[in-house]
Amino acid sequence: MEYASLKNVYGEIMLLSDADRRKLYNLMKKEFYPSKEIVAYTTAGEPLTHEQYRKRVSAGIEQS
Repeated sequence: MEYASLKNVYGEIMLLSDADRRKLYNLMKKEFYPSKEIVAYTTAGEPLTHEQYRKRVSAGIEQS
Protein backbone atom coordinates (compact mmCIF):
# COMPACT_ATOMS: atom_id res chain seq x y z
CA MET A 1 0.00 0.00 0.00
CA GLU A 2 1.34 3.41 -0.87
CA TYR A 3 2.43 5.69 1.94
CA ALA A 4 -0.20 8.31 1.00
CA SER A 5 -2.99 5.70 1.05
CA LEU A 6 -1.78 4.32 4.36
CA LYS A 7 -1.66 7.82 5.80
CA ASN A 8 -5.27 8.42 4.68
CA VAL A 9 -6.44 5.18 6.29
CA TYR A 10 -4.65 6.09 9.50
CA GLY A 11 -6.26 9.53 9.43
CA GLU A 12 -9.73 8.00 9.02
CA ILE A 13 -9.14 5.62 11.91
CA MET A 14 -8.04 8.47 14.14
CA LEU A 15 -11.33 10.27 13.42
CA LEU A 16 -13.27 7.36 14.95
CA SER A 17 -14.41 7.49 18.54
CA ASP A 18 -12.53 5.37 21.08
CA ALA A 19 -15.41 2.87 21.21
CA ASP A 20 -15.48 2.55 17.41
CA ARG A 21 -11.70 2.09 17.30
CA ARG A 22 -11.99 -0.74 19.84
CA LYS A 23 -14.71 -2.37 17.73
CA LEU A 24 -12.53 -2.09 14.63
CA TYR A 25 -9.55 -3.54 16.49
CA ASN A 26 -11.60 -6.48 17.75
CA LEU A 27 -12.99 -7.19 14.27
CA MET A 28 -9.51 -7.09 12.75
CA LYS A 29 -8.12 -9.28 15.53
CA LYS A 30 -10.82 -11.91 14.92
CA GLU A 31 -10.15 -11.83 11.17
CA PHE A 32 -6.35 -12.04 11.29
CA TYR A 33 -5.90 -14.13 14.45
CA PRO A 34 -8.83 -16.56 14.66
CA SER A 35 -9.19 -18.36 17.95
CA LYS A 36 -8.62 -22.06 18.36
CA GLU A 37 -11.97 -22.57 20.07
CA ILE A 38 -14.61 -24.78 18.48
CA VAL A 39 -17.15 -22.79 16.47
CA ALA A 40 -18.96 -25.54 14.51
CA TYR A 41 -19.33 -29.26 14.02
CA THR A 42 -19.36 -31.36 10.86
CA THR A 43 -22.34 -33.58 10.05
CA ALA A 44 -20.25 -36.46 11.42
CA GLY A 45 -19.89 -34.59 14.72
CA GLU A 46 -16.25 -33.57 14.33
CA PRO A 47 -15.39 -30.22 15.95
CA LEU A 48 -14.14 -27.37 13.75
CA THR A 49 -12.12 -24.32 14.75
CA HIS A 50 -12.81 -21.00 13.08
CA GLU A 51 -9.91 -21.50 10.67
CA GLN A 52 -11.02 -25.03 9.71
CA TYR A 53 -14.59 -23.83 9.22
CA ARG A 54 -13.50 -21.00 6.90
CA LYS A 55 -11.36 -23.41 4.85
CA ARG A 56 -14.28 -25.80 4.40
CA VAL A 57 -16.65 -23.01 3.43
CA SER A 58 -14.12 -21.65 0.91
CA ALA A 59 -13.59 -25.12 -0.54
CA GLY A 60 -17.34 -25.57 -0.91
CA ILE A 61 -17.72 -22.23 -2.67
CA GLU A 62 -14.89 -23.12 -5.09
CA GLN A 63 -16.57 -26.42 -5.96
CA SER A 64 -19.87 -24.82 -6.93
